Amino acid sequence: MEIAPKELIDTYLINEIKNMLVNTSLPIKEISAELNFEDPPYLACFFRRNTGMSPLEYRKKNQM
Repeated sequence: MEIAPKELIDTYLINEIKNMLVNTSLPIKEISAELNFEDPPYLACFFRRNTGMSPLEYRKKNQM
């Protein structure tokens, strides 16, 4: 079974967002700009749709 290119890109982006949320203190606004999202609310919607939680919820849950 092949994986669609969009699915590969989405998986890559989710992993990058997760990495930046956990390993940096960058605000969502900067993460959004860094990953070329139109704006922070779009990144938050994309992240929630793919993970079931907001970026801030994810960051709080996974802080060390």
